[in-house]
This record gives sequence, structure tokens and C-alpha cells, in this order.
Amino acid sequence: MYAMDVTRQPRLLILCECKLWKSKVPQNVVRGFRTVMQDSGAHVGYIISSSGFQKGAFESAANTNLHLVTWEEFQQAFYERWFDAMQSRLEDVSLEVRELGDYFNRRTTSVLHAIPERVNELQNLHRRFSAYDTAGINAFMRERIQFPVTCIDPRHGAKDGTKITFPDARSYFDTLLAAVQPAIAAYEGFVAKYQAEDAKVGRKPD
Repeated sequence: MYAMDVTRQPRLLILCECKLWKSKVPQNVVRGFRTVMQDSGAHVGYIISSSGFQKGAFESAANTNLHLVTWEEFQQAFYERWFDAMQSRLEDVSLEVRELGDYFNRRTTSVLHAIPERVNELQNLHRRFSAYDTAGINAFMRERIQFPVTCIDPRHGAKDGTKITFPDARSYFDTLLAAVQPAIAAYEGFVAKYQAEDAKVGRKPD
């Protein structure tokens, strides 16, 4: 298995080999993988073992660009970079949600006309999708959320105000990313509905 890190210049080629074994990985496996790395021109290598490594394996990997790790250690090695990339992605795709939810956004406020029912409906939308405001603040402050974290459930069909607890970053990002387009559609639907009502009675935008 390999990966190419395109965020580095020159690009970084990373090779990985997974060993779901009941016994510790021996020295000869490490030596063989080092040969593969040299032949492929890999910059970094990882052997990931479920049962650890023999002493000779560590000696063979010492002072090289080959790392002997458990699955947990492998994930931790890339967690911060993965988190930052996912946070940046969420920031980019959810920007429209936050803009539509902004009380100073011309599109959403133009149909309010200080009508209480409409104001309340917009406030409910803002509360329902408040997780994107929090995500935007965290991205701006370059802060990593500490899990578990609880917020208002932004998913389509969730009862307004229902809270959801995310145990980890994966579930958090997957859920919020999947709910972006429905959130935008909800705001668009709000605006379209009241624009149509205003048109019927000849009411001009605020």
C-alpha cells in the first residue's frame, strides 16, 4: 500500500505494509521491506503490526526512514494533518451555510419584514445549523475540537433542537459534511417560500 503526500514539495512517497499476525514481525520482514522501499524510491515507510515486533526487527529499522508501529500509533502519526485537512474542507463547503444563516445576509433578511413567524423560523434554522458556526470559529482560531463533543443535530429529518454527541472526529466530519447541502437547501427553501408569498401580495423586499 502506498500514498503520495502532494502537500510537500517535492512530493513524498509513503509505503505501508500491514501485518495482521498473531506473532511478532521478525527481522527478515523488515529487511525485505527496506529493499522494497529502496527500489521504489520511497521517502518514508511504515510496517503496521497487530502483535508487535521482534527485537531484531527494531534493530534493523533503527536509524532508517522505516517506522515500526501499531495501528493506533500509525493513526496518531497522521491524525493532526488529517484533522487539519478535514477541518479546512468543512470550512470551505459550509461557508454558504454560515452566510445564509447570518442575520445580516441580504437574501434571508429581505423576506423577514419584521413578521414574527418568519423571524422565528429563521432563528430556528440558525439554531438547527449552529454546528457550522462553531466549526467556522474553530477553523478561524485553528483550534481542534476535543471529543466527545455535543451539538445540535444538523441532519435532515432531525427534530429541531435535538442534540447529537460525536465520539470522535471521523463521525463528526462525516456527519457535518453530509448535511451541508440539505442545510443550504433549507435556507434556500425558506427564502423561496416567502418570496413567493410576498409576490402574491405585492410586498417588496426589505
